Order: sequence, then C-alpha cells, then structure tokens
Amino acid sequence: MLSSSPQPLFPQSAHDDETPPPPRDDTNGAVSVDEFLRLNFQSFTVRQLIQAILVSVPHFFDGQQTFISLFADAPPPQTQRVCPTAAAAANYRSHATTTTVTEWGLDCGTTSSLVAGLPASSFFAGCLVGGFFLPALSDTWLGRKKLLFLSCFGMSVAALTTAFSPNVWVYSALRLAAGVCRSSISTCVPVLLTECAGSRWRGRAAIVGFLAFSLGLLSLPGIAYANRYSSWRLLYIWTSIPSIIFCILSYPFVTESPRWLLLRGHRHQAAHVLATLSSPFTLRRSKTCSHNNNNNNTNIPEEPTTTNIAAAPSSSVKQLLGRRWARQRLAVVTVLALGTGLQFFVLLLGVGNLHHLSLYLGVALNGLLDVPAYALTFLLIETRGRRPVLLASCLTSGLCSFAYVAVGGEVGVVKVVVELGALFCVCMAFNVLVIYTMELFPTSVRNTAAAVGRQAIMVGAVISPLLVAGGRRKGDLVSYGAAGVVVVLCGLGVVWLPETKGLAISDTLDEQESRENNGGGV
Repeated sequence: MLSSSPQPLFPQSAHDDETPPPPRDDTNGAVSVDEFLRLNFQSFTVRQLIQAILVSVPHFFDGQQTFISLFADAPPPQTQRVCPTAAAAANYRSHATTTTVTEWGLDCGTTSSLVAGLPASSFFAGCLVGGFFLPALSDTWLGRKKLLFLSCFGMSVAALTTAFSPNVWVYSALRLAAGVCRSSISTCVPVLLTECAGSRWRGRAAIVGFLAFSLGLLSLPGIAYANRYSSWRLLYIWTSIPSIIFCILSYPFVTESPRWLLLRGHRHQAAHVLATLSSPFTLRRSKTCSHNNNNNNTNIPEEPTTTNIAAAPSSSVKQLLGRRWARQRLAVVTVLALGTGLQFFVLLLGVGNLHHLSLYLGVALNGLLDVPAYALTFLLIETRGRRPVLLASCLTSGLCSFAYVAVGGEVGVVKVVVELGALFCVCMAFNVLVIYTMELFPTSVRNTAAAVGRQAIMVGAVISPLLVAGGRRKGDLVSYGAAGVVVVLCGLGVVWLPETKGLAISDTLDEQESRENNGGGV
C-alpha cells in the first residue's frame, strides 16, 4: 500500500525544508496529532485533489437549492401580470404554471406579498433552525463525513418532494425542511477540506468548496432557461435527482477527517486515510520512523483522553464557551460574519436593480463575479495572510458603498462599477473569514464555531431585505450606506484576532492554550 502512493500534485518548492525535523515524542513513542499530520501532508497529491472535489460537490447542489427560488418563485413580468377574475381563476392557474407565483396566483389578492415571500423565508428560517443543533453533531459522535452526506441527501429528498407540492403551504413546509437539512453543508465542507490538508494547503483546498458553490449558482440560469416554458416543478426534479445519485454512489469513496478520527481515538482508521492521501515522501518518512521504533504504529498519536472529546453537541458548546479566549474569539468571528453577511446580501439584492437584463443573465453575471474573487483570495491569503486581507476587504467594500451613496443621481456606469467593486470585496472577505474560522478553533469545537459564524451570516441575510426595501423608499443611504458602515465597523474587529497563516492548528482546547502560552501560535 505504501509503494503505490500517488505523486504529489503540488510538490515542495526549493525553499521548503527538504527534510522535516523528526517528530517530538510525547508519551510511549507517540507524536502529537499535528506533527503526525505534518509528516503525512507535506504535499497536495492527486488523491487529495480528488477528495477535495468529492467533498465539495454537495456545496454545488447546496448553491442550487439556496438560489432556486429566484426562478421557481419568480413573479411574471409587469406586462404579463394580469390577475384573473374569480370565474377565470381555475383556467388561469391551469395555463400559467411556469412559477409558483403564476400557478397559485400569488401575485393577486391583498395578502399576496406576504404569501409569495413565504417559501423563501421558510427556507432561510430552516437554515437558522438547523444551524442551532446539526453542526455540533459533526464535532461529536457523527463526524464530518456522515453529517455532510446526510445533510445533502436530506436536502435533496426534500427538494424532490417539493416538486409534488399541491399548494403554497405544503411547498413552504418542504422548503423549511430543505433549509434545516442544508444548514450543516456550508460548515462541513470547509471543515472537512481544511482538516484533510496540511498547513501549506488549507486555504487552497477550501477554495475548491467555494468554487463549487458558485458553480451551483451559475448552473441555475442554464437549467431554468432550458425549462423556461415548463413548470417550476421540473427545476426541483432536475436539481435533486443528480444530488441523490451522487450521495449514494460517492459516499464509499470519501474519507473521514483524519484529525477527527484521531481525536476520537480511531487511530488505525486515521492511519488508513493518511496512507491513502499522503505523498510518497511523507509515507517513506513515516515508515522510517516506525521502523526505527520497531513498531508500525508508534508514529500514530495515542488516543486522546476523554476530557478532550465532546461526547454530545451540548458538551461541544460548553467547551467552546468555557474558555475566556474562545468566547472572545467567537464573539469577534460572529461580529465579522454579521457584517460581511449583511453587506453581501444587501449588495447582491441591489445589483439586480442596476441593469435591465433578463433574470437569467443577471443571475449569471452575479455568479461569475465570485470566480475572480476566489482566484484573488487564493493568491492573497497565501502571500499576505488572513488578517490583513480580511481587514482590507471589509474596509474597501465599505468605502465602495460610501462612494455609491456619494455619487447619487440616477444609476450610471460609475454607480454600477462601485457597487460591483463593493460586492467583489465582500465576496473576498466572506471567503477569507470561512478559512480563518477553521484555523482559529481546535478540531474538538471547530464545526460548532463555524456554525455560529454561519448563523450570524444568516441573521444578516434576514435583515438585508429590510434595508434594501427602505433604500428604495428613502434613498441609498438607508441601504448601501448603512451596510457600508456596518461592514467597516465589524471589519475592525480583525485586530483582536491572531494571524494563522502557515501555523499548525490544534485539536483540543488544552493543546490550543498550551501552544499560545508557549508562543507557538494557534
């Protein structure tokens, strides 16, 4: 098995250490979890890339289900918005079925605005509900892989069932269920990606997941355009069935996080994962260490003590809140997530008002904006670090929002450019924050901490429509100006966080405290 290891996809550069220092013995010849992973993750291999792609695919389907309401629940054009009389209602609904609004006549009547927005609101409400209890299961007995696939499968089954909704109330309930299920996908994907890569490749591996989400958004306009004369029900069928098939077929080929396995005491399973993913150099090194100690498992960390492992979701939360430094760090991450989430959704909703493009082309352009943001994030976080890039992105996004308000007048080229610039920068800030959060907290509580940040983003998503609506009535200062102030003030919180670029990440809270007290970073 060792001799058949894959060749490194990104081999070490000349300035990297050719021979890493030997592992430090802890007890009985065992090394720490981080040192063991450092020895085995010196390069980013082809197999690691394949794993990263497989882990990221659920984020692709997540992107589709998150934004599918843009097309499934779209109101008809103003020129076609004709409400039928009571006698003609049945005939109207039988012929106009391309969206839920036209099929059920949701754009007619005194309560139509509230009811028409109920499905989308239900989905995000489900995200908030699921975010309170599902992600913590990943830090405890369920693990990253199982929760990721259960979430994706549950979301897909709910989406498929949605296609057979008889009315808006059942439809909204199923969207709520889909939101509950998908709430942990956005945290499990980056956590699993970063924990299956060494310190030099964590940020780059996480970018794969971000790109998958954007590709999911970009695929929607094509699917919707191909079915533009068909029922909205086909959108859910075409997006859910491939996701269900993927979950069933790919589950055996995806590996669990070796960090989580080691933390839970599954040493031999972790060794198997590492033997599958590691580069030839590190495996030879690991084999030599084992040979020198006359024990094939001496370089595998011993099983952690039970005090370092959360036995239940509530225990994971208690561990996170039980340390002062962890509470302070979590508070800053929450504030940052709220600011970037609010700015992102305000700008995303506002971009739709800046052009007279079709819905298909408008969504495609917004999705394409993410791609260069990911590419620049990939470059800067590895050269400049997490903290300065996050701070600069938040401040620049806020300044662009202020510029948009200062220009005033009708929408022109300058206003379009500065708003797209603000959106581009906040996309970068969001990407960096996700990676940063993975590195700021140890394995035992990492997914729980990421879930708290995700909840803060969802709170920003809930508030943003109110600001956009207020901006339409009272001016840009209420929407873009307010969001710009929030993202700038929240972005300043970065100064209270440590830099994590290139530093080893810890697996338990005790290990984290020990490293920081000894000046070893996170």
